[in-house]
Amino acid sequence: MKPIVFAAMLLGLSTPAFAQEEAMQPAPYAEIGVGVDIVPDVSTQTYTLTSGTNTATGKINLNYGTGLAGGAEVGYAGLGIPQLRLGLGYDYLEGTFRSGKIIGTLNGTSAAFPFTRADIAPLGDSLDNDIHLVSGNLYYSLPMVGPIRPYIGGGAGAAFISNAGSSFAASVSAGFRMAITDEAYFGVRYRYYWVNSPTDDSGNHYEDVTAHSVMAILGMYLD
Repeated sequence: MKPIVFAAMLLGLSTPAFAQEEAMQPAPYAEIGVGVDIVPDVSTQTYTLTSGTNTATGKINLNYGTGLAGGAEVGYAGLGIPQLRLGLGYDYLEGTFRSGKIIGTLNGTSAAFPFTRADIAPLGDSLDNDIHLVSGNLYYSLPMVGPIRPYIGGGAGAAFISNAGSSFAASVSAGFRMAITDEAYFGVRYRYYWVNSPTDDSGNHYEDVTAHSVMAILGMYLD
């Protein structure tokens, strides 16, 4: 029963605060977030190598699994109309290498060579690649559902990847926030990232990279 009672108290306290939300705008805001990221397989572009009479064609798939995600954002709510927010954000996505596979053909015969983190440890390269993203983000608030304010958004900017250069990045977001006080709010946000074909420090070109994050958000209006 305790979780139910706590939830009821939280909803009861939040409703009056949300009723004042529109009156508070326009106002600057700041927020921080922490959660998890999911990076699907990252693949190099397909390469062809020839040595004597042998020809190999293939690419490398790298699996990064789930990692830590965090971020921060500052911006302005009520930009022109109460539903719009414009922010400048920073997101961190942990990229810890788990396993990989070389797939392709050797002299026309299909071949696959799996490897693990332990297999490449003697080479002194863990293949870990964290992603740092800086972007401008625009959000649109949807009608309230009880004390909850859902929203959608999109952003564009740059991704800076460990052991690689910078690349253009874009994202789409969906989430909700719920008032804690007249100035502070709590929320949850899902974000999908797309990074345009990065190139690592060794000159290897990769296909477009995608990633996902889910973060708990704590924010505050600064006005």
